[in-house]
Amino acid sequence: MLFDFHLCPLEEVKPWGKPPDLSLSWFGFTEGFYRLQVGLEFLLNYSDEMVNYWAKQFPSVYGGSFVDYYVVRLWEDLLDMLSDVLEPMPSKLSSFFEKDQKAWFQWESDLLNWVDNQPDEDKALEMFELAVSWQRVRRLDAAYLQNSPRIWIWSTEESVIISWDNTDIVLEGIQVWSATQGHYYIKRDKFLDEVRAFHNKLMSEMAERVESVCAHWCRTEIHVDTGHLRHEQQDRKRWLDLALKKSPSVDWDDVLAATKMMSANMPSSRTLRWSG
Repeated sequence: MLFDFHLCPLEEVKPWGKPPDLSLSWFGFTEGFYRLQVGLEFLLNYSDEMVNYWAKQFPSVYGGSFVDYYVVRLWEDLLDMLSDVLEPMPSKLSSFFEKDQKAWFQWESDLLNWVDNQPDEDKALEMFELAVSWQRVRRLDAAYLQNSPRIWIWSTEESVIISWDNTDIVLEGIQVWSATQGHYYIKRDKFLDEVRAFHNKLMSEMAERVESVCAHWCRTEIHVDTGHLRHEQQDRKRWLDLALKKSPSVDWDDVLAATKMMSANMPSSRTLRWSG
């Protein structure tokens, strides 16, 4: 699977709160491990060197290379960005971003510096935000992780592309993530199949978990609202269909106009100039 995950054994799921006020919700019951398999590499996957470092630093608590968090967080973030991911990018933007991400982000940095020196900084900043909005809504949210990886999911008419650049994400001189830089291409229908497989597997495993908890929850020191648990299970089953009906958040005509206008005002020595 593209979205590879495992839920923690039910008896090992950690409760929220402090004694005697311990509780668990649907979200909390998704505690587990996950990563993305992109060809021969893995995203959201720590490097061997990082795993060894943490195993020495925290021998009693640290596990393997997968991200250790609530699986539902990856699922929610994926669904939240799905409508924008599936909206094909204009070829001018996609060719820039695909060919040289570092040049694109250097252009953004230079542009922001230029904005800071404009007489009408608020107006310039508004145009800047419009020009760069497309890539922000296509970046997988991983801010909840320390040394968070940079991963974007976007598409052309033919393919969905997963791009990453973690080359400078280091801790104590160690490369944090196993995959440093690259692109992974997958046909649009295949990507949707993978999203549905992720959704269906999570919903199926959580349905079993919910029924087990509601039928015989033995950890009585941890409060569980079983009625709400069942309600949330039924509600979340609908989220993929709702995400697929959601409208994209970016107007490409506005984005291209802002990008062209701002690039035209940048000094010619800057890294990326807009043409056409």
